[in-house]
Amino acid sequence: MTFSVRLENRGSWLSLWERQSSNKRHRAAKWLPALAWALTIAAGLALVAYLSLMLVYGASLMAFPFDYDQGEGFDLNSGLMFSQGHSIYNDNTFYPYYSSNYTPGYSLAVAGGILLFGPHLWVGRLIALLATLAAGALVALAVADETHDKPAAAAAGLLFLASNYVYHIAPLARVNTLALACAVAGLYLIAKRRTRWIALGVVFLFIAVYTKQTALDAVAAGLAFLVLWRWRQGLAWGAGLGAAGVGTAYWLNRATGGQFYINTIAGNVNDFDWWQAASFFGNFFGSHTVVLLLAAMGTVHLLVRQRRLSPWPFYLGVGIVAAISVGKWGAGESYFLSTIAAGSVLSGIAIAHFRRRLPAWAWVVPLLILVQLRLFWHAPVDNLVPGWQDTGPQAEVLGHLVTPEDYANGWRIASYVADTPRPVLAEEVGFNLAAGKPVVGNTTQIKNLHAAYMWDDSQLIDALERKEFGVVILNGQQYPKTVLDAIGRNYREVAFIPMNRFSYMVLLPAR
Repeated sequence: MTFSVRLENRGSWLSLWERQSSNKRHRAAKWLPALAWALTIAAGLALVAYLSLMLVYGASLMAFPFDYDQGEGFDLNSGLMFSQGHSIYNDNTFYPYYSSNYTPGYSLAVAGGILLFGPHLWVGRLIALLATLAAGALVALAVADETHDKPAAAAAGLLFLASNYVYHIAPLARVNTLALACAVAGLYLIAKRRTRWIALGVVFLFIAVYTKQTALDAVAAGLAFLVLWRWRQGLAWGAGLGAAGVGTAYWLNRATGGQFYINTIAGNVNDFDWWQAASFFGNFFGSHTVVLLLAAMGTVHLLVRQRRLSPWPFYLGVGIVAAISVGKWGAGESYFLSTIAAGSVLSGIAIAHFRRRLPAWAWVVPLLILVQLRLFWHAPVDNLVPGWQDTGPQAEVLGHLVTPEDYANGWRIASYVADTPRPVLAEEVGFNLAAGKPVVGNTTQIKNLHAAYMWDDSQLIDALERKEFGVVILNGQQYPKTVLDAIGRNYREVAFIPMNRFSYMVLLPAR
């Protein structure tokens, strides 16, 4: 009797527990979809808000006629030289001591813009911003092709554009984003696995490398995919691309008397700092944690679950390895653009898998996106929430909006340039371009060549000793020490003017 009662009591307790569990599941089934929708709407609005911030930042820079990032004026000047029919690969030993250190793709694009609109920095910045937006659109298209999931594709493209690294670089008149857009376009076309698309994709990879040398990571990823997919075709495409690349380099080098090799290859072998590389990588993994986690899941889904070859896991892996070069002197956040693009594509693939296979966990995806957007938090709203700041390594100098004081002080510096009839030696040449003066010198390139014992400083030092320059403008004192010493002997400081969080020293010939 006692045993029977215990069984009955136990049965009633189990029945009660099952009813309670059923009620909880029923309640969860009611509020989880609502939570998922609320988080999805919040994530979508936040992604669009981040895109809006990029456009605001870009608009702020378009009207600013001076260098915002060191090197913008030099990249624009290369386009100007092309538009005038001049070579951009020259012997830096002789006046105007100028050569580009990049392959010519971006300069050719800028030359076209200059022929239409004139030599303004906004021309180069607009090309760069449009290239960034194109790269984001290509990320979305790649995800759509792989998954046929439009919301996941849109999330991936917007997530790429939301990165604080991408934001900092997007509207700068530099080669980086155009090279990236061409590289992503090439891989997107190759992934279609049809001959005509592969041919066009290989052309885009060629253009990417001849826009910036670091796009070789995309070439390696694309050829690895093609060889593993169909090795005979892959080797044939690789041979064709290699022949075109080497042949073009040989022609450019011969046409410039060896200066193409000196300036784009030998002159780019800079000092390497392992601590700098480790610092950048620590920051990158900390600020892109969710994207990289989702990218790993997307890679596993493609290669293990679907057993499907795709160029994007290769691009991610090669991009991470190639980014080690961020330890070079002069490197920055742009060295991670390939990894961010590949990671965003693979993240979109993981998001689509979540949405398709785990609908009960649909709320997790927008929550992860919101967490990642918190890590991406950047200017111009970085101080809007106490303690929320842009953590990017270059956040101190990139991403902020131009102020009226920056405009006023920029024109104040430019007035010194305009007032002299003689050439002007400036470490940032936006002032020369704004005043209609010729560009003299390419600071960082001369520094690199001097460190590699490939530059003779005697001609520039003689010009400084003769006080041939009406004005000298320094802001980073990046010229070799021998040149800086010659400036110190022959020029006197007359103004120290702040602009864009830098300080510019204006020097006139000593009496």
